[in-house]
Amino acid sequence: MDPRGRDVVTTGNMVAATFRHETSRALDPPLHSHCVVLNITRRPDGEWRAINARGIFRARRLANEIYQAGLRRQLLALGYEIQTYKDGRSGRQRVTGIAAFREEHLKHFSKRSREIERELKAHGLRSGRPAERVTLSTRKAKAKGIDREVILWSWRTAAREVDLQFPKWEKKRLASPGRSDPARELELSTRVAVNGARDHLGERRAVFGLSELEREALSRGRDRGVTIDDVRKDIASRDDLVVADHGDAALARVTTSKAIDEERALLRAVKRGRSRGPTALAPERAAGLDEDQLRVARHILESPDRLVAVEGKAGTGKTKALSYVRERATEAGWSVRGVAPTTTAAAAEVRPGVCLHVARRL
Repeated sequence: MDPRGRDVVTTGNMVAATFRHETSRALDPPLHSHCVVLNITRRPDGEWRAINARGIFRARRLANEIYQAGLRRQLLALGYEIQTYKDGRSGRQRVTGIAAFREEHLKHFSKRSREIERELKAHGLRSGRPAERVTLSTRKAKAKGIDREVILWSWRTAAREVDLQFPKWEKKRLASPGRSDPARELELSTRVAVNGARDHLGERRAVFGLSELEREALSRGRDRGVTIDDVRKDIASRDDLVVADHGDAALARVTTSKAIDEERALLRAVKRGRSRGPTALAPERAAGLDEDQLRVARHILESPDRLVAVEGKAGTGKTKALSYVRERATEAGWSVRGVAPTTTAAAAEVRPGVCLHVARRL
């Protein structure tokens, strides 16, 4: 049920149509597809209802990776070498393409991007929202009645002008004598991609979204032809990954057996440390601390437990309260050490009288 009290059902189906485009508005050759999703889905009882689009928007990065992965697989099947290229004016986006093209080749066939960049430069603007506005304001109507042979001739002429040599279609390369079993190669590549995604996401979080794991794995398997089906098959076959709410793509979460073991070990350590730690008295009042901050300080100093946890939101005065705790602890003869998850965080939290460490493993 959503916040408005409406029933929400995971149907697992949608109605959509894809349209493949081989040219841009400037008649350059960027192969792409448009996907039109109808606002209907069929419930298990056979009734048709409107979709909740929030999940679609949340999964748009995963959807892009799935599309790119499918394109890579088809190019590999045709015998082409593939490569991931930087895309967009910021260069942060990644797209799949046939290998061996140079940057000047890509720019030469990106007239629309050059047009937008000129407009931004003329008005002293940068990428981001200004680029979106410029893209819309300079967008011309799509040309109609285009002769495909004429376009191909113009592309070939432009390619010769920049000395562009087209990569060969090498079907024989797929079955070369020195190559190992392609299916086994793909299986190993998928396992390496999922391992890397698991380690990356699990570095700072014990629980992460299933869609995040899938997206990161696809990103890491970019140039190996790994698809979403390969990733999902690998995840389902593993004992080191635990998936909750698997039936709901929006809610599905993943943790690792290692994280569960470490959490259990932490819980055991908490139980062992109950009523076994030193205490220090804190005054009823302290200059510079409000009531909540003083309550936190007293909780830390006066608790007999070895492990005490405090969770505070940004701007609530955690630093001031902990500085007071450090002062009282030092007066009581305790050794105070600070621990941070990263070197950057450690540098930001340096305090006089505190021996600060970067936690390699918590």
